[in-house]
Amino acid sequence: MVTCFSSIFISVEFSILIGVAVSILLFVPRAARLRGTELVVTRERVLRERVPEDPPCSAIIIYDLEGEVFFGSGPEFDRCFDGLKQRTRDEGIGFVVLRLKRTRNPDLVFLERLEHFLR
Repeated sequence: MVTCFSSIFISVEFSILIGVAVSILLFVPRAARLRGTELVVTRERVLRERVPEDPPCSAIIIYDLEGEVFFGSGPEFDRCFDGLKQRTRDEGIGFVVLRLKRTRNPDLVFLERLEHFLR
């Protein structure tokens, strides 16, 4: 709609550029949402999402990230990794397993923040 209306008032070339810019501005916040869930291994050796009735494990956290892992998700990485760091300190947990099976499009920003978290 923005491209259509802007083409009426300005040239078509600039209207296309405006449309691309608006679509990027609308896409990045939506794509930047990450979903993070804690997983547990059941007695049957099945990996599933942790529910409140599951007893907490004091040795390991298995955490699953899902979504686009690119520069736009930087604040989400920081929030997620800071929460995991705080929890390991508070509960004395020795190991964190990050499951990145359903993540897409990793870039240098994600790898840098992951390296910072690992250190």
